[in-house]
Amino acid sequence: MTKPFLYSVLRYRPSYLLEEQINVGLLFVFPDDGEVIFQFPTKLARITQFYSAADLPILRKYLYAFKTKAKKAEAESTTFDDFIPKDASSLYLTKPKNGTYIIKEEILSYYKNLYFKSYYENEFNRKDDAYLKRTFETKLKAFAPTKQQFFKRNITVKNTIASTRFDYAWQNGKTNLIKTIGLDLATTTNIQKKAFRWFGELTELKDNLQEANIDILVSRPSSKDLYKAYDKALLILDNIKTTHQIREEAQLQNYLNHAIETVRELPDLDFVEVN
Repeated sequence: MTKPFLYSVLRYRPSYLLEEQINVGLLFVFPDDGEVIFQFPTKLARITQFYSAADLPILRKYLYAFKTKAKKAEAESTTFDDFIPKDASSLYLTKPKNGTYIIKEEILSYYKNLYFKSYYENEFNRKDDAYLKRTFETKLKAFAPTKQQFFKRNITVKNTIASTRFDYAWQNGKTNLIKTIGLDLATTTNIQKKAFRWFGELTELKDNLQEANIDILVSRPSSKDLYKAYDKALLILDNIKTTHQIREEAQLQNYLNHAIETVRELPDLDFVEVN
């Protein structure tokens, strides 16, 4: 059974003269559930591309205040006109629109993607772990469709506390474990944290993997400003105590060609669990 809802778009307009504006929030009212929900993008950096002088800390403060106010509001008594405080003159809500829904979560997800997708475009395009794995899988299917069964996917190796997951395992006289570590991240701090995390976890496996090799597939940051941090991260990963090789994205095709030419049936290994 469908239920009614109303929604309004919160817009940021720093200048009445220029009449430029950007969507920064969504206010939903679900009368049948007695619920009011406010959504907004958690990453606001995109706004400064349009308004370099935008005061993001103040804007963020308002957005979180709206979210708190929505949680306390009662659907039957909520009026869109009274939702914006008088001192927030650069913010306004559009005229409410009506709609119907069956599953509330799907409505919230749909409109969030519709209005806020551009805030996360750079993040969506980042060459992360999933990108590296997807690229490897695509190339493997394209260049070696008859040898796919020799590459075991999503395998784990026990460590001192729990286990470490690897994307692939394959054999060519030696067991090779593939670990994707995407370093196309947003900040130097994030790159540093990821490099140190995997340095520690993969080094801890040195006793379990004495007869194996780890092939680490990495991606370079999109921003040239982070190249120095990336180079330092490679030095950290290169010092991992377990036998390993670092393969940058540009080397991926050559690495895959070598694997395809030399791969053989993977034997049963007592230190590997295939999921």
